[in-house]
Amino acid sequence: MKGSSYIISAGFVHMIRNPDYTIYARLNLLTYIFDWIKARFYFEKKKEIKKEIEEIEKEIDNLRDAYEPLLDEDVEFSVYKRAEFEKAMDKVRFRIVNIVENFELLDASMVSEFYIRGGKR
Repeated sequence: MKGSSYIISAGFVHMIRNPDYTIYARLNLLTYIFDWIKARFYFEKKKEIKKEIEEIEKEIDNLRDAYEPLLDEDVEFSVYKRAEFEKAMDKVRFRIVNIVENFELLDASMVSEFYIRGGKR
């Protein structure tokens, strides 16, 4: 396992433990996790993973461009827009998890270190 596995694991566990964060905070956390995965494959020569990384990056950029503070500030008013934004984030998160799973970037012991014990101190 690479050192980035520790950071990616911490990011995912943080996302799981704090589901009530604002959309803005969750988008930033998702971007943070993605940055570590992107760095892991930066010098990779396989075209398929490079293409997938580029597509995810575009989707994250689109989400950042589409984000409006109203989504977090007035949940009742923006309920439908918020739901659509959440669905778009779900799709990006799935693509990221798919990379993590298929390239075995994390293992159970790494995740349990954070999830069960709360991380190394």
